[in-house]
Amino acid sequence: MSVKKDLLAVGHTALDYIITVDEFPKANNSAPMKTMKNLNGGAAANVAMIGATLGMKTGLVSAVGCEFIDSHYHKNMQKLGVDTEALIISQEESTPTAFVMTNNNQDQISYFYWGAGKEFHDSEVPRDKIKEFKAVHLATGDPHFNCKTGIVAKEEERLVSFDPGQDLGMYSPKKLKEVISNVNILFGNHHEIKRIQESMNVDINGLMDLGPEVVLMTCGSKGSIIYSPDEGKIEVELYTGNKKDLVRTPAENIPEGTCIQNYFENQFMK
Repeated sequence: MSVKKDLLAVGHTALDYIITVDEFPKANNSAPMKTMKNLNGGAAANVAMIGATLGMKTGLVSAVGCEFIDSHYHKNMQKLGVDTEALIISQEESTPTAFVMTNNNQDQISYFYWGAGKEFHDSEVPRDKIKEFKAVHLATGDPHFNCKTGIVAKEEERLVSFDPGQDLGMYSPKKLKEVISNVNILFGNHHEIKRIQESMNVDINGLMDLGPEVVLMTCGSKGSIIYSPDEGKIEVELYTGNKKDLVRTPAENIPEGTCIQNYFENQFMK
């Protein structure tokens, strides 16, 4: 089979409710919301849509509710050319939904409704769909499904990247090691990479010995660090110039709700 597509993203598609309040209410009380935005979210969906916006041929393996089909979000994906043939559609649960509340002190409380995401665990990995793509990105999602997908993608000799994100705590040390052993590129912020090293009881070189050829660690305002066996440690400063000179895609063309981490990953994979 001729491989004609670039990147298949695996993991969550979600609806994000971003809420601001003056202060969080105490138990058994309520508080008025200052603002509330309903945005398109889910790390895997973001990666697929950003990649398509950048000119890549992308696809998405995600678990959604039947109400998602032909929704505004779904139509936006189709408009961008994202391959959604491998969506896992639940007839009983609705699309995963995130509620993120931020107060005046910039403290946050988040709730995540898995909904259709529960369908991942017992679903079959779409091997034929994986064969259509050069690379597979494992985003936040079900650890068991991500592990199975990584194994299949490696068997098919695809480039595999992994970013556990906020779902890192859902991985047991054994499952985390199994996923990492099947990936070429590991993404994470400095907190996540540190937690992975502690979980595996390894330093950065020991982490790469487990499987990843490249570890890319974001460090907030300090920029990023790329580790690779060939180049060693490469420090990348945070860009502080004109964003129009940095981002090749006009800001108005980037899908609403996009996480900058997902945008950064797409630029790196591209």
